[in-house]
Amino acid sequence: MKLPTDHSFLFSIRRLLHTYNLPTAYQLFESPPSKEVWKAKLNSAVDQHIIATWQEEIQENPSIRYINTDAISVGKTHHLYTYVRQNRIDILRAETKAKQLKEPTPYKQTEQSSINTL
Repeated sequence: MKLPTDHSFLFSIRRLLHTYNLPTAYQLFESPPSKEVWKAKLNSAVDQHIIATWQEEIQENPSIRYINTDAISVGKTHHLYTYVRQNRIDILRAETKAKQLKEPTPYKQTEQSSINTL
């Protein structure tokens, strides 16, 4: 018998079901849900897991503890992307701007100084 630390298909399924608080594979086998019910349950479980993970990270990191956790929602796009036209160049610009917003300030300063010296 394989150990839970092995990378087999069945153990990865068991780990995923446990991670997202879904029913066990045996319960799904005994009473399989319809496709629509399963998709809704799966999407809800993944969204809840993502929000819980974000809230844990917010509590652990003092630099982001002032983020409003009530405004967190999965599936809602950042306001940066709501005003982007649907052409390739504008999408690339928005992605670059989002990366700059995500990166800490000292990194941007060192990156800018290295660009200026070139």
